[in-house]
Amino acid sequence: MKLQIPADRHRCHHVKAKVTVLRRTDHTLAIFHGPRKLADYDPAGNAIPLSLKAAA
Repeated sequence: MKLQIPADRHRCHHVKAKVTVLRRTDHTLAIFHGPRKLADYDPAGNAIPLSLKAAA
């Protein structure tokens, strides 16, 4: 399965970056670069938008 990792405010692309893919028990996927979560995907590989938390 190929997943498109979206750009974020820390990096404009993740070419050659080592990432960790976590498969949960409900078959959704999460991609992490170090402690930061980059993206969530449903079982079909479609991106699930990240909910943004407001900083206090």
